[in-house]
Amino acid sequence: MEVSEKDVLVFGSGISGIGAVKLLEKHGAKVVLYDGNEKLDKEEIRAKLQKDSKAEIVTGEFPQELLGRIKIAVLSPGVPTDLLAVEAMKERGILVTGEVELAYEFGKGDVLAITGTNGKTTTTALLGEIMKAYQDEVFVVGNIGNPYTAAADEMTDKSVAVAEMSSFQLETVLTFRPRVSAILNCSCHQMYNTHQANISLCIQISNMKLTQELTGVYNLGWNGYVSHSFNQFVLTDGSDLLAVDHGDAYPRSVVMIRYSNKAGNPSAFGGNQSVSVLPIPGSGAYTGVSVGGFETSNTAYLTAGNSVDLTPSTFNTGGVRNIFVTSTLKDNFTKEGNNIHWITNYKNKNEASVTTPHLVKISGSEFMVLWGEGAQVKCVLLNAAGEPTTGIYSYDGALSDCKPIVDDGKLIWYYTNADAPVFCELNISDVRSQSK
Repeated sequence: MEVSEKDVLVFGSGISGIGAVKLLEKHGAKVVLYDGNEKLDKEEIRAKLQKDSKAEIVTGEFPQELLGRIKIAVLSPGVPTDLLAVEAMKERGILVTGEVELAYEFGKGDVLAITGTNGKTTTTALLGEIMKAYQDEVFVVGNIGNPYTAAADEMTDKSVAVAEMSSFQLETVLTFRPRVSAILNCSCHQMYNTHQANISLCIQISNMKLTQELTGVYNLGWNGYVSHSFNQFVLTDGSDLLAVDHGDAYPRSVVMIRYSNKAGNPSAFGGNQSVSVLPIPGSGAYTGVSVGGFETSNTAYLTAGNSVDLTPSTFNTGGVRNIFVTSTLKDNFTKEGNNIHWITNYKNKNEASVTTPHLVKISGSEFMVLWGEGAQVKCVLLNAAGEPTTGIYSYDGALSDCKPIVDDGKLIWYYTNADAPVFCELNISDVRSQSK
């Protein structure tokens, strides 16, 4: 990819976009850095660039006159590829690519790429440590927090890049060909980028055979469809097959689904029962809610997440969030058998900012919900009905997408700090001793 003296648009001013600008300017490109958020401070953006940067910074509505200047557009991960501005670039023959493709063009050495729905960061960090034990030049890059573009110019023919690749990053690759590629898993756990897209699949894991496929907009009662489907969880309880979904409409709620067909049936879709375990007021694509876990107890089905105040008269998707746990009785799978337990009760954002929680099953009658607040992990134990049995326990550390596991009376998980894994252990007995 020749960029010298060419006008190149970088779409998005986040960490990936800044890395792309720096790499492009090193290779002689004339860069325009664009971000659609008009509230961003241009001087704050410029402070993130190199001191001698000549990049033009544009925010707010996309200037149509740029279409007559730019030859290449580099999209940051998460920028929708079907935006009108992006479609207009393609129609004009402008090369539309992404920061991964850009870094791959200028980087050297071998690339070991890892993708999948879950476990990417864990696997990438582990593989990075393994490679560092055997290779002198190892770069751990990508979705793990270190932009590929920031390291590309440091690479040599002897380098090994261990790269975590998200689905958004892979949307815009063109010639990206890693030495080794790994797809860890693939499940419907992320919102599709295309408006109202829906794919419902049943796969026989033993032979990876597709046994049922539905595409298009269906309905909740047939295959469990909700509008936009921000997050999904699937589990089995004996022969029962259940799912939790989170939609902005049809219904606008966190909804729990128990399929009529049993686990093991090659066709799961074909009717179900559903309960809106957390109804959400208002309308529009923003809900002010995030779901982090779904587990089954001896007597109930539990979900955990965070949410703004759901009082209809004062509902505000940008309000302060608190941790909730819902409990739906197995033998009363209705709204009457559902309860919502609020674990925290913060009134304003100055008190605390909570992350999306993890819900960990210790036994059929004991669970732990964990969330982040600043530099601490907060947690509380729950009974089978999702009710807190302890006070909130504080632990110095951090959480990640890595769900904690239970081993020998401890919860174990890890997060990354400066590309290095940091393992955490939490004694469950210490939390049990926390008074309410």
